[in-house]
Amino acid sequence: MACKSVLVVEDDLDIRESLEQILEIEGYQPLLIATIPVIVVSAAGERAKSTTANGYIKKPIELDSLLEVVHQYCDSTPTKDEPST
Repeated sequence: MACKSVLVVEDDLDIRESLEQILEIEGYQPLLIATIPVIVVSAAGERAKSTTANGYIKKPIELDSLLEVVHQYCDSTPTKDEPST
């Protein structure tokens, strides 16, 4: 299966735009995001928690745990130092 879409997560606008141009020239369809929370879903236990992800959910997935972590990182009110979205 050929993959044409590429998710690019980069907070620096100039780098993000450069990556977009390079990928488009090479025939890919870049999906650009400035920042995004990363939540690891794994049965690996403590090994998965050592990643630099924002959150962690252990398999088998419990719906309440999933929603709690997603709400924590996606529904928070911006502080005075964070831009609102």
